[in-house]
Amino acid sequence: MLKQQLNLLKTVTLTLIILTGSTACLKTRSQLREDESAPQSVQAVEPKGGYAVDELKQEIVRLTGRIEELEHDKVSDSKKRSKGR
Repeated sequence: MLKQQLNLLKTVTLTLIILTGSTACLKTRSQLREDESAPQSVQAVEPKGGYAVDELKQEIVRLTGRIEELEHDKVSDSKKRSKGR
């Protein structure tokens, strides 16, 4: 009996904590209306990191060159093996 009462007390306490804690994030209708009526400024978005695109292009060129080198080496190795037979 005592164990059930303690479990019920824990459950009620936890429920009250959750309910009181979660209501702090809610806005009332009047607060929402005030937010809508407040003038909001719009600012142009300026891209940051303009070098990022250039760096990506350079990396693509580097990797493409490396792939071509590996393909060339593979072809050269296969020709050497076929001549060696």
